[in-house]
Amino acid sequence: MHSEQGLATRLATSRTPIREALLQLAAEGFVEFIPQRGVRITKMNPVHLAEVFQYRVALDSYCAEELARRPTPQALALLDEQLLRQRQIIANGDALQWIRANMDFHVVVAECVGNSVMTEAISAVASHTMRVGFQLLSTAGRMQSAHDEHVAIVQAIREGQADLARDRARAHIGVTDGQMRRQLQSVSQA
Repeated sequence: MHSEQGLATRLATSRTPIREALLQLAAEGFVEFIPQRGVRITKMNPVHLAEVFQYRVALDSYCAEELARRPTPQALALLDEQLLRQRQIIANGDALQWIRANMDFHVVVAECVGNSVMTEAISAVASHTMRVGFQLLSTAGRMQSAHDEHVAIVQAIREGQADLARDRARAHIGVTDGQMRRQLQSVSQA
């Protein structure tokens, strides 16, 4: 259990920005206010996360497919930059940086499609996806395998293979969804 004042003291700030941040986190389902006690971090809701991943499958596969229909040199250069960044993070073994870089890759794919609503939609569920990333940090080799899946998606985009890009994006999100489900199941059984 945490209090606004305790968090403000620890972070050396006033209660106002803490309160605003907590209200935003509560709106997104990450914390809940307990009257007369404070705020606590919520447990991950498997049903909600399954819905997030269903949404992500639809968004990511659509964006990969659309980008493969008209890949531009600029879009491919941006995707290559993301893949290089990921390789550097993997080489450094920085799992926390990986979580952000992984999500950034998906946002960049959407941005390259040029549909601002799709980009906003993927960005809106990023925090839920990244929360799963923190849970899956213990999954051996996931950074490298996710990177390899990103490389395969970009290759299909580069080759203009829209169906393959869509299917690879769908499979990539499916792997993370499956790992998340197994992780949550093992936690609930413990």
